[in-house]
Amino acid sequence: MSHALRSRAKFLLSTLAFAALSGIAIYGTQRTTFAFVLYILLALNVVSNLAMMVLNMDFVASIAPNLSSHLMSGISDRILLALTSGGALLGLAAEYVVYVSIAAALSAVAFNKKEMEF
Repeated sequence: MSHALRSRAKFLLSTLAFAALSGIAIYGTQRTTFAFVLYILLALNVVSNLAMMVLNMDFVASIAPNLSSHLMSGISDRILLALTSGGALLGLAAEYVVYVSIAAALSAVAFNKKEMEF
């Protein structure tokens, strides 16, 4: 797989996941500006880098080691590695689908909660 194709695939996987995560903010706050800023921060890896810093702290790493591979950047990297090397893809794809499904479910719950307030 060429480098250009790998970067497009990673961009597509990340875009879908970031849109699902931003959906939580859209439906939870009913403010698209906040969700747009969140999407930009996710796309620029600001949120991912902050999460990696927290997960690599000695205190957190002693309680829950190696959680950084379960961030979206780690999941998409492992999927692309499996695609290029011919590795096992089913488990990684399932982890990605669960990640996006949980974000979509949380978006639906936030939307229903906001709609019930009226």
